[in-house]
Amino acid sequence: MDEDYGYSDNDDDYHFSDQDDSELQNDLYNFHLSSSTAQVITKESLIAAQKEELHRVMDMLSIRQQDARTLLIYHRWDVDHLFEVYVEKGKEFMFAQAGVSVDEYRNSDSPVSAVVMCEICIDDIPSEEATRMDCGHCFCNSCWTQHFYVKVNEGQSKRIRCMAHKCNSICDETVVITLLGRKHPDMAEKYERFLLESYIDDNTKVKWCPSTPHCGNAIRAEGDDLCELWQHERRDEVESDNWIIIHTRPCPKCHKPVEKNGGCNWVGCICGQPFCWLCGGATGQEHTNYSIVGHDCGRYKEPEKTADQEKRNLYRCILSYSYAFAFYMFGDELFKEEMSEAEREIKHNLFEDQQQQLEANVERLSEILPEAFKSLQYGKVMKRRMQIITLSTVIDDLCKKMYECIENDLLGSVNLGSIHIIAPYRSKGIERAS
Repeated sequence: MDEDYGYSDNDDDYHFSDQDDSELQNDLYNFHLSSSTAQVITKESLIAAQKEELHRVMDMLSIRQQDARTLLIYHRWDVDHLFEVYVEKGKEFMFAQAGVSVDEYRNSDSPVSAVVMCEICIDDIPSEEATRMDCGHCFCNSCWTQHFYVKVNEGQSKRIRCMAHKCNSICDETVVITLLGRKHPDMAEKYERFLLESYIDDNTKVKWCPSTPHCGNAIRAEGDDLCELWQHERRDEVESDNWIIIHTRPCPKCHKPVEKNGGCNWVGCICGQPFCWLCGGATGQEHTNYSIVGHDCGRYKEPEKTADQEKRNLYRCILSYSYAFAFYMFGDELFKEEMSEAEREIKHNLFEDQQQQLEANVERLSEILPEAFKSLQYGKVMKRRMQIITLSTVIDDLCKKMYECIENDLLGSVNLGSIHIIAPYRSKGIERAS
C-alpha cells in the first residue's frame, strides 16, 4: 500500500499552517473580540475559528481532525447539535449518519498481497499503487485520483464519498490531498480551500460579507442576528406606532405625522405646510379659533387601507431598512464611542436629509402607481408613463446617493478595524418602469 501519506500522531500537521501558542491565542482573541451581537471573521482568524470548533469535537470524541471535520460539515458546524445527537443516538449512529468509518484496517496486522485487483478498472496493480480507505474498500491510486478530480471539479469536494457501490463513507481528506497533489496540485489546493471555507459556506451562523470587491471577511451572529434584533425593537415600539396612528394626521405635503396638542383645527407642519386637522386638506395661513379662511370641509375620515397597502407602506423600497441602519448607526448599540456628540448630530442630520428626499419621491411615485390607467385616455396614460419613468430615475439616483452617503460620509470615518465596503447599489427599477 502507498505509505507516502501515512497518518501522523499529530492531528495538527494537516493543511493548517503551524502556529505557536502565542499566535494562535492572538488569532482566537481577534476572533472573539467584537460586539456581543456579531463577530467579524477575517482571513487570518478564519483558521483559528475553525480550529477551535475542531478541537472541541476532537477532544470530546477522541477522534482525528479529518473525522471531526466530516462530522461538523454534516452538522453544518453546529457543535451543540452534534453533541445532542451523540448523547441521544450514540457514537455509532452519529458516525454512520455522517459517513465517518471506524478505522478497522489502518492498524491491521493482516498480511497485504503484493498484487491487488482494482474493481474499478479491473487491473492487477502492485499493492503500493493502491489505497485502502477507512471503510475497507481498496482501489488503484489512478482511479482514486480521477474520482477526486471529478468531484472537486464539480464542486462536491467537501464530502467526497467512497467509490464502492452504496458505500456512505467519506474519503479521508489527507488521502485526497496527497493523491491529487501528485498530478493535479491546483485541484488539491482548491480542495483544501473548500475545506477551510466550509466553516462559512456550510455554517448556519456565519455568512460571507457581501462587499464588492470581496473583502474576504465573514460575519458570525451570536444569538439573535441584527435583523432579528431590529424586529425585536419594532415589536417593542408597536404601542408607540399605534399612538402615532391615533393621535396624529399626515401632512398633505411631506406626509410626515403631525400631532395637535390643543388649540383650533388649523395645524402647521415643520415643512411649512398648514392643513386642516379635521379633513387633512391643505389650507392657507389665515385662520381664527373657529374657522380657516377660504376652507370648508367635512370631518376627517381615516382612509381605508388594504393589507397590501399597509405592507407596501412598511416595506416600501429600501426605506424600512434605512430606519434599521439609522437605529444602529446613531444609537448607543454599536458606534457610541466612535463619534462625538457633535459629529453624531451632523451625520444624523445628513442621513435624515438623504432619507427625507428619498421618502418624498417614493411617496409621489406610490400615489401615481395605483391609478386606474384603463379609465384614462391615451394622452394621459403616456403622460403618467413619463412621470413614472422620471420619478424612477430620480429615486434610483437618490438611492445611489444614499449608498454613497453611508459608505463615504458615515462608515468612512468610523474605525471598524477592517474593510467595510458595503455591497454596491444595483437597481433594475428604471428598466422595469420603461
